[in-house]
Amino acid sequence: MPAFQNPQGGVGIKRKNEIHDPNISGRKRQATEDDSIVSGHGRAAGETSAGMKYWFVVWRNPQYKKHKTWDGDAVLVVGDPSCTLYDMDGKLLVSGRPHGIEGLHQITEGANFTVGGKELEVDRPMDRSEFYRGTCFSKNAMTSPLLVPPISGASSRQFTPLRPKALSSFKPPTMTSNTATSKRGIELEPINLVASGETPLKQKAHDSSWTVNWRKPQQRKHKTWDGDAFLTLRGEKLTLISEKGLILGHKSWDGIRIHTGYSAFIGGREIEVDSQISLSELPTIVGASDESSVDPLISTPPRSQTRESFLLSVRRSSEQPQSEDNSPGSSVSAAQKYIPPTSFYGKGTAQPKPKGPLHDPKAEGAVVMKAPSKEHAAKHNKKNLPVVDVVVDPILARHLRPHQVEGVKFLYECVIGLRKHEGYGCILADEMGMGKTLQTITLCWTLLKQNPYASGNPVVGKILIVCPVTLISNWKNEFHKWLGKDRVGIFVGDKDKAVIKQFINS
Repeated sequence: MPAFQNPQGGVGIKRKNEIHDPNISGRKRQATEDDSIVSGHGRAAGETSAGMKYWFVVWRNPQYKKHKTWDGDAVLVVGDPSCTLYDMDGKLLVSGRPHGIEGLHQITEGANFTVGGKELEVDRPMDRSEFYRGTCFSKNAMTSPLLVPPISGASSRQFTPLRPKALSSFKPPTMTSNTATSKRGIELEPINLVASGETPLKQKAHDSSWTVNWRKPQQRKHKTWDGDAFLTLRGEKLTLISEKGLILGHKSWDGIRIHTGYSAFIGGREIEVDSQISLSELPTIVGASDESSVDPLISTPPRSQTRESFLLSVRRSSEQPQSEDNSPGSSVSAAQKYIPPTSFYGKGTAQPKPKGPLHDPKAEGAVVMKAPSKEHAAKHNKKNLPVVDVVVDPILARHLRPHQVEGVKFLYECVIGLRKHEGYGCILADEMGMGKTLQTITLCWTLLKQNPYASGNPVVGKILIVCPVTLISNWKNEFHKWLGKDRVGIFVGDKDKAVIKQFINS
């Protein structure tokens, strides 16, 4: 405020308060019945029924795919300045200002915009009366959403009026007569649970005859019947009769009425009743079956004829007082010779190994290797062990051809050191198809099992074969072909390094 103005001078130019206006009631608009309904259920201040519009729209959540689809239909209420979206059940979806258009006047048929994060497309307009009656919603929505407004805040609460129960729905209890009760159910009979004797549930026995199916006890899942028979009820006794007239067993009747499907166990057989027959259709009884039948309700099973255990007899003999002579032969335990138990983990008795050759060198077709010389024995047989013949296993010898026999002997002499050249080992350079693999397998098997000196141990304990990766499986298959899978263990170290450690520790 400038310094030359008087602050007291502006008092007379203030605006008058509306509270002191005597004609303020005449200038206010009177609320109608329709306006009271809308304003009482959540309409914003300043909105009138004339300024609101109603539209059928389709809506969807934001989508990023190429071919978009709509999630459902809805009703859009356009007010000033916000819009409200209801689903077809009358529930509030979103509410807020429209985005994507300049104003509410651009909301027409086919317009696309967003409200509250949901994409909308206007379909067609709707009548105001159709919205208030609720006919625009589905059958699940009974009333218009404005008549039951959503909860807009923590302070607002939905009011649900109490519905008093109609007095006309009360039905006083009526006393039913005895005649009506007798028609609806079966009269119950009193049962004395204290008194002993037969219960009234057990029916009277009437003599009857039936055809049945029978089978012996089975443990399989799908049981089958073994044959047909006849069942008779005489007094309190059931009798099972075969088709030839033999009595298969007896059983006391349990009091349950015999009918089609009735099952029981008679004479160790399971029966099932088929149909009732007359007395004349029963076969003539010629005797009883030789099989002994046991009925738990009539007789007791025979006593088992098993022998008494030895430990039980020794315990009984120890409890009894010894005789006066106290002879060692008087007790049962003394009669039995004591056998000391052996340890399960202890080493068994070593069986003596044969000192001669493993195979018969004089057999027909036997392939015998060259015996070691004196120079070889002086160098490798320092314990002066006896010399034995090394014979090729007959399993392999019968497959060897003459040139392969010579190849095996050549390999053996070179590896053992019986040749005159210095060193051990050789090179087998035959053509393809001459059986080099079989000759090598024969040499390996001979060295793993035999020794020219009777020491009990073979020449080698393990053999390592080095070959290209593509031939590893071929070597394994060849060993299994000529020696089988149980005679020798084979380790293949092409991928896993742990197999190499197993080979070293084997």
